[in-house]
Amino acid sequence: MYLKNGRFSFIFFLYFLCFSLFAYSSDSDSFVFIDDVVKDKNVAIFFDENRNIGEIKSIDKLITFMIDCDFVLVDYKYKVDIDYIKFREGKIVIGPIMTNLINDEFKNNLMDSYRVKAIVIDPGHGGRDPGTVSQHLVNGIRVREKDYVLEIANGVTKELIKKLKGIDIIETRSVDKTLKLKDRSDIANNIKVSENEVVLFISFHANASINSRAKGFEVWVMPSDINKDVLTEDQKKNTDSDSEMILQDIISMQVSNESNQLAYSILNNLDKNIGSYTNNRGIREEQYFVVRETRMPAVLIELGFLSNLEEVKNMLKNDYKKILINSIVLGIIEFVEDYQE
Repeated sequence: MYLKNGRFSFIFFLYFLCFSLFAYSSDSDSFVFIDDVVKDKNVAIFFDENRNIGEIKSIDKLITFMIDCDFVLVDYKYKVDIDYIKFREGKIVIGPIMTNLINDEFKNNLMDSYRVKAIVIDPGHGGRDPGTVSQHLVNGIRVREKDYVLEIANGVTKELIKKLKGIDIIETRSVDKTLKLKDRSDIANNIKVSENEVVLFISFHANASINSRAKGFEVWVMPSDINKDVLTEDQKKNTDSDSEMILQDIISMQVSNESNQLAYSILNNLDKNIGSYTNNRGIREEQYFVVRETRMPAVLIELGFLSNLEEVKNMLKNDYKKILINSIVLGIIEFVEDYQE
């Protein structure tokens, strides 16, 4: 299938590397639709029509291409010169050299399913860092962000362990302790994955505002127009400079798309279950450290406003906390199931 409207922020000068452009003739038998070439192969095609960049992928092979470019990248490691690749009337058209390359590279391949290897649950703050502290005293309790997010994150972790067998559920902290931001991202980045596996990173926080009426939940992701560094050291060592820039952009696009899909899934379930109590403030973008420095799909959830008295009263109710936990768990599970299909 084609992945449309992907979020590429591609390095524009790469277009100048693609200098061999060819005239298209619909009457020539040499030119074929890429769909016809791959239809008998266990591969997936991803293509962004906005940036004219795409990839053909199996479990053990990857070809990255750009429309009107005279080379492709194979496995992010080496370039192969090709003759023709264009986008015409909603379809990708290729020439005989590109056709032969696809046939050669994807001989006898086995397309394994994509899977989520691990989910990192990150309760914000902790230890010496209390985070936001509510100014409202409710039933003798003054809520501290570090305590509330830990309780919700522990609840989410417990449910995910029960419901997502075969996936590692890892908390950056399960108790009240101080943890540096880099330690949190390192925990996620140091998880070893294969080419068909992904790690998810979900950070939990509570909000505050000088406007005491502000309330609601929101999910934050990296700005879509900014590429974060998603390459491992091994990937950087094994690619030349041109290939590294293409690789960085391709993987960053995938991570951005998946982050937004995860954010939407969580937000949608929160809206369905607690939207009658509070406001859905939507998906928002910011370069928060933990979503910027993690090399995988990452979101940051703001659970509610500790500066709003009515919100704090709801947040302290056990029934509300159970709904909050289950909504987030459902959102995560829906994303995992869609991803692994």
